[in-house]
Amino acid sequence: MQVSCRTKNVNKYYKVIGEVGSGTYGKVYKAKCLKTNDFVALKKIDTKDQKIMAEGFPITAIREIKLLKIMNHKNILRLREIIISKASFRNNFRGSTFLVFDYYDHDFAGLHRQRNIFTLPQIKCIFKQLLEGVKYLHESKIIHRDLKCANILMNNKGQVTLADFGLARTLSNVNYPKYTYKVVTLWYRAPELLLGQTNYNTQIDMWSLGCIFAELITGEVLFKGDIEFRQMERIYELCGSATEQNWPNCVNLRQWEEFKPRRNYERLLVKHIKDVCQALSKQIDQVTLDLIDHLLILDPNKRLNAVQALNHDFFKQEPKPCQPNEMPQFEKEFHETLLKNEMRLQQQRLEKQQMRPSSNTTQKLQKIVRDERIMSKPQQSSPQRDQRNKQDIDFEDILKFEPAEEKKKVKLN
Repeated sequence: MQVSCRTKNVNKYYKVIGEVGSGTYGKVYKAKCLKTNDFVALKKIDTKDQKIMAEGFPITAIREIKLLKIMNHKNILRLREIIISKASFRNNFRGSTFLVFDYYDHDFAGLHRQRNIFTLPQIKCIFKQLLEGVKYLHESKIIHRDLKCANILMNNKGQVTLADFGLARTLSNVNYPKYTYKVVTLWYRAPELLLGQTNYNTQIDMWSLGCIFAELITGEVLFKGDIEFRQMERIYELCGSATEQNWPNCVNLRQWEEFKPRRNYERLLVKHIKDVCQALSKQIDQVTLDLIDHLLILDPNKRLNAVQALNHDFFKQEPKPCQPNEMPQFEKEFHETLLKNEMRLQQQRLEKQQMRPSSNTTQKLQKIVRDERIMSKPQQSSPQRDQRNKQDIDFEDILKFEPAEEKKKVKLN
């Protein structure tokens, strides 16, 4: 796919509207193309960061650009162009790099907070598009290595796409490749990665998709560990203990001694999904449970691949997947970063309200102070003087009974 590259000021082409995301090496902004009036996403590679200045241009960004230039699929986020700003004193003589993408209204980490908003035909439509995108990647010998709800986007036309290829890479042609196993966000990380396997394959993406699918069905994160040990333990609790019988050679993986099961766990995944759905008063059929069950198998060689998942009865039985144009539209945009910022602002407003005394209390305190001052100063004065004194007292009283932080703020102003 042809991707143009320009060396000019990005503000000549795009008007930035606001931040919608952030990553390791920069931020993502919603912007408007001044020429076409289309909305785009600008991903800025921050070259002013001290780590980047020390190490050079991020290898993840180089890899992402390289892969995006060769990919062309409706369910893969399209890279429109690359803009490199000129080096100047303002950017420490290191020009910023902007990747320009198609803009999508929502990510599923944001939509996840709006629970139970999708019907079963809509979930089928979403998951089918995800599988088609992953199938294209795997047939192109590419592993995403960071599939999670925040990296799956959807627009108000119902089109779903995969994004953020910073950790993606092509499969090696050697017989026993050695990849890093420190990839994929913890909640979506496959058990073979947690156990330290370095010659893994595309099946790590299928485990992540299984976690995402279960999340779409239940509205809850399935494996929610805070550290690697507890993440692996949570997987054992629902998927059963790893043994030589159900996962040959798992005991030979480098992290086995550290993360092996502490006791014999039974496989309770299907029962757990049923219980969650029952608690939410949601219906779930056996075919849906079967698809989740076969995506979340410990042994990667027994796990469904993208083609097998697309051919599963889940997509063939009624109700069938709806069409993308039949998906719901939302007036508000749902992005994880936007919702986090909104929650932070609400928390700050709440804290300020808790610190500020009520108006009734303040008025009572003012009256007490005024009465005491009147009693201590019985001398006569003119009506104009009384009015001026009253105003002075009011202001002093307010300062006296305001919280320390507010008082300091007034003095600084």
